[in-house]
Amino acid sequence: MIGCGVVHGTHCDALANVDGAKLTGVYDVVPERSKASGEKYGVPAAESLEALFDLVDVVNICVPSGLHAEIGTKAA
Repeated sequence: MIGCGVVHGTHCDALANVDGAKLTGVYDVVPERSKASGEKYGVPAAESLEALFDLVDVVNICVPSGLHAEIGTKAA
């Protein structure tokens, strides 16, 4: 999960209902948000996008829409 703002919790909760899917890490540019989310969901809070990419197979981008392309490109 990239972005630990308001909407990310909805996405994390929904992910728990998808067969075969599992939240494996979170990242936010605000380290305190990453840490709080990681603790809440019991997953690692990555310190960078690159560190998150090492933990996951798929990303869910929950940041302002103007940043989607930049982050999506890095994820690809």
